[in-house]
Amino acid sequence: MRKIYTQLGIKERERVMVLHSLGWSCGRIACDIGRSKSTVTRELQRNSEPGGGLYSAWDAAKRSRERKRQAARRERLKTVTVRLYVRPASGDDRSGFGHWEADSIVSLASKVALNVVLERKSRRLCLTKLPGKSSGHTSRALAIRLGSFSGKARLSITYDNGSENAEHEAVNKALGTASYFCAPYHSWEKGAVESVNGLAPRYIPKGADIGKLTEEQIKWIEEKLNNRHRKCLGYQTPAEVFDKLCGALAG
Repeated sequence: MRKIYTQLGIKERERVMVLHSLGWSCGRIACDIGRSKSTVTRELQRNSEPGGGLYSAWDAAKRSRERKRQAARRERLKTVTVRLYVRPASGDDRSGFGHWEADSIVSLASKVALNVVLERKSRRLCLTKLPGKSSGHTSRALAIRLGSFSGKARLSITYDNGSENAEHEAVNKALGTASYFCAPYHSWEKGAVESVNGLAPRYIPKGADIGKLTEEQIKWIEEKLNNRHRKCLGYQTPAEVFDKLCGALAG
């Protein structure tokens, strides 16, 4: 029969913290609090500082709550997604303007991430530095960056199934957009933004800490990518095409 793991309560965590600081073994702590050795070992491994350092009962409880919130977001995302094949044909074949693709660039050196959102027809993109790859940070970045454009220039956003996209409905409410999702593990279905991410190593070395990039550096990278002449655009730049399309909407 499969064992059911139940997390420790705050009183148990406080007791573990005291006994662990005294150098007690996991087995001895387990006997003291009436739990299995594997439960105590798991608790210390998951919630101690990196490298087997300090264990704090209160930090452990905070981490536990955050894991539960992230799990809930993933569940919400599973139940309210509209698959990519429902997206209008004008978004698929790039004949229509205002269909965006979103993605994230992460760093192994820190929790900081870059939100990348790209308009499919013009290939114009926005880069936003995020404190972390959470759904809250992601949704706020999208609402702010795309909110600076005309409503007719932001019709839909295509996402992958990452938990950072769980608040896509909040983005839709703020912007009047529609959400579409790749099939699970098919992030290549939003190939436009994926191809741009492939250019990132030219400006952000592999393994670099994104957290150390300044806002000015990120803006410079965005401008460099938006002002590259593209064969697929008749050797115009994404910025030029985007501005022309926005001008046509205004006219």
